[in-house]
Amino acid sequence: MKKLFFVLLALCLSFSTGGNVFASATEDSEGEAVSAYYIKNGEKIYIPKEDFVELFNQNSVYELPGDTSVEKNQGTTITPYANVCVPGYEYDARLMSGAFENHHSGTRQANKTSGPIGWTSTVTKGFDINPSVSATGGFDWKVIEAEVGFNISATWSWQTSEAVQVSIPVNRMGWNDFGSYREQWTGTHYYLTGSCGKSNQVTVTPKGSKYKLNVARESAIPPGV
Repeated sequence: MKKLFFVLLALCLSFSTGGNVFASATEDSEGEAVSAYYIKNGEKIYIPKEDFVELFNQNSVYELPGDTSVEKNQGTTITPYANVCVPGYEYDARLMSGAFENHHSGTRQANKTSGPIGWTSTVTKGFDINPSVSATGGFDWKVIEAEVGFNISATWSWQTSEAVQVSIPVNRMGWNDFGSYREQWTGTHYYLTGSCGKSNQVTVTPKGSKYKLNVARESAIPPGV
């Protein structure tokens, strides 16, 4: 089985505004999401704020704006011709969930000045993310990827040029969550015989990152910060 991993890079904040206070970084997200975008073919595609509830719901399928790479919730149907099929491995699957998953929260910055401040997240360190895959036996990744519509074994990395400028209001704390849009599929991997029979049936449930996705958040400044 191939190792699946995504390389996403940790963040620090660089800024030159006086009177600001840093709080410790956290891996968990709270606060209000104020903007979000995913990256497709090098382009930042922003997600409407009214979609955020669905975007963050791990039990639903959120269809990203501008993503037409796969028809949602449609499995493969084999249509035999005169009871003859082309032999080979197949994967019949359905999309079960698609949502944002945070991989790292950047260092937080509190704005204690008299006006809004801007800051930019920069890349400093990399770490691995291993998508989860469960299976009851062996399978062919190429067949899986052909069905789900994206390369779930790809390696991703955040670049400094992909950082986003964020404005933090007075008496608020701001940070970025750097993660990905992840899909979970489930289905049967099998060998299709020439007579359209199925053998070596295996249940495979992969969950992998399809696009890098950034969420900017803000919250009230906690007491003591």
